[in-house]
Amino acid sequence: MAGRMAETLAFSKRRAVAMAVVAMALSTVGCVFNNKLQPLSGEDPKALAISGERQVWLEKTGATRALEDLRKAIKSRNGNAIIQLLGPQTRSVISQQAKHANVDPQDLLVSGKTVGLGFPGVPDPLTVLATDGPVSCREADPFDPARRAVRLRIKADGRDEFLLPAVFSDSGWQLELVGSDAALPQANPGPVPGDPS
Repeated sequence: MAGRMAETLAFSKRRAVAMAVVAMALSTVGCVFNNKLQPLSGEDPKALAISGERQVWLEKTGATRALEDLRKAIKSRNGNAIIQLLGPQTRSVISQQAKHANVDPQDLLVSGKTVGLGFPGVPDPLTVLATDGPVSCREADPFDPARRAVRLRIKADGRDEFLLPAVFSDSGWQLELVGSDAALPQANPGPVPGDPS
């Protein structure tokens, strides 16, 4: 019986030591990566200033970065990159035009001879996005981690602000340069209080 008690006591000590090592490792790992305050997007500007160089990360989303990439591709006249950043509806319009003109869609985009792209008040979004002036972009709707479509608020080249839809696909965020305001994805506001459905 004394041997069994000694064995149980030794096991308990090993277990306690192992748990202490695990707890120390977890607390060390939790402190190693970052010890700075990381405020959420939309926080008070004073709180955002605390995050220093990471403030840009908090203000950018996949959709807004896709717009920046599209602007770079348009300015560098990279037809392959442009076509990859366009949504399915826009690609369809461009593919039909390219087939009719007997050219590659990428070449059609670079030539600037595309027609049928645009929104009310923005008849040629490729030209607007290619501007050398400042372009501001932000998501128009509240954050929803499950979203697969958003609206971007674009302010470019002294024009009035306009909305541009972005959709998420297997290849990442893509931008739609065709349609109307009615066709833009709308945020899901959630259930209406008192609505029986």
